[in-house]
Amino acid sequence: MERQSVILLLGSNDIEAQSLVSKAIEIIGLTVGKVERVSQSYRSEAYGFTSDREFVNQAIEVSTTLDAYEVLRRINLIEA
Repeated sequence: MERQSVILLLGSNDIEAQSLVSKAIEIIGLTVGKVERVSQSYRSEAYGFTSDREFVNQAIEVSTTLDAYEVLRRINLIEA
């Protein structure tokens, strides 16, 4: 299969949110494909519910040979 780009949006409002997002990016690089680009971190308020903590959000571009279903499967495992 040829390489394709996948854009993933990551976020967490855990007390260690920045660390969790950084670790997720590292694991994605090891299990999904090469992380080509990483956005700056953005902080945002919760949407649709209330939370005491802000979210840390980042977007990444990953180059992969995996199909969409396999990317989703691996991302779900990382999230779990």
